[in-house]
Amino acid sequence: MANNVGDMTKDLLGVAKSKGYDINQISGIIDSPEGQVLLSRLNGPGGDAMKDAASKAADGDTAALSELLRTVMSTKEGRSVATQVMNMKK
Repeated sequence: MANNVGDMTKDLLGVAKSKGYDINQISGIIDSPEGQVLLSRLNGPGGDAMKDAASKAADGDTAALSELLRTVMSTKEGRSVATQVMNMKK
């Protein structure tokens, strides 16, 4: 998994496309105000811990995934992005 936000975004879009999701819809979520707040947190203090947790989660570490989700869902922006993702259609 990538270590910088730009590469992580490309990885996310690649996986989503391979699973049949609409890339424009995902790009819209990433580019939304809420998505931009989450991206800025990845680049700010504590961002390395979130990136590390995302990398471990991608490798199958369920404890890291749980921690990452708790971190993201603790913010209104994270909850908004999660809701948008859950409402996406293939």
